[in-house]
Amino acid sequence: MPIQTSFAELEVVSKKKLTRRELRAYVVQKGFGLSDEGLEDALYDS
Repeated sequence: MPIQTSFAELEVVSKKKLTRRELRAYVVQKGFGLSDEGLEDALYDS
């Protein structure tokens, strides 16, 4: 029988993914010296 996950558990998992994505974007932005607009353009171009 599969284990059911609660809404709270799914919310925590989605927040972790969002946090990792934000951290990755921040590191790329600082590493390449991009502005906020430059980072946004780079994300959409990839």
